[in-house]
Amino acid sequence: MVTDIHGNAKGYEQILSELKSNGINHPPLLLGDLFWTGIEGRRPRDVLEMVTSMPIFGIVKGNTESYITSSWLDAWEPNSEEDKREKRSMKAFRSSLSAVEYDFIRNLPEAFSFRLSNRSCLAVHASPADIERGMIVNGSSEEWRRRLNGARPDILITGHLHRAFTHISNGITHICVGAAGRHPGEEDGIVDYAVLDETAVGFAAMHMRLVQA
Repeated sequence: MVTDIHGNAKGYEQILSELKSNGINHPPLLLGDLFWTGIEGRRPRDVLEMVTSMPIFGIVKGNTESYITSSWLDAWEPNSEEDKREKRSMKAFRSSLSAVEYDFIRNLPEAFSFRLSNRSCLAVHASPADIERGMIVNGSSEEWRRRLNGARPDILITGHLHRAFTHISNGITHICVGAAGRHPGEEDGIVDYAVLDETAVGFAAMHMRLVQA
């Protein structure tokens, strides 16, 4: 499971290589925010080509995919030079997209469901209620229920928070995968991904970290 790549093609390549070297051949589950870079020199075009040219198990839309394919990007009025550069970068990326590539990004689903070890699994970018509001760990039970928006999976898989953890709340196992490409203010050279596996006694969630080469 990989999320929040943010144009970090090199980090994504490293994850795929690590999975292969460990004998894990199952296609990845991608949880959105694939292309928005935040850091100069990242390669969203390369990420797009990898995602569209190789098998994937499932994929969901992140809030930044929504930014790219809606009026949000044009309406955005950034204040910092860093954000102004990012707007130019993302507009250039959008302009480079073919009609097929644009529709691929625009039509990404906001949720992906599957079963593992006889348990229902729901993958979303941030939360079932909102593509931009994540599943906070220390919120009230009422806030947790609001962000579930009626969903009751056995396992909820998310990204968005750029933090890697697993916890159980209201009988739901929540796996937050972390980030394969952090924003400039939090960049530390660490690339997160996670492995969800079926075992003889149920399922196992393993958080994995790499130091980017």
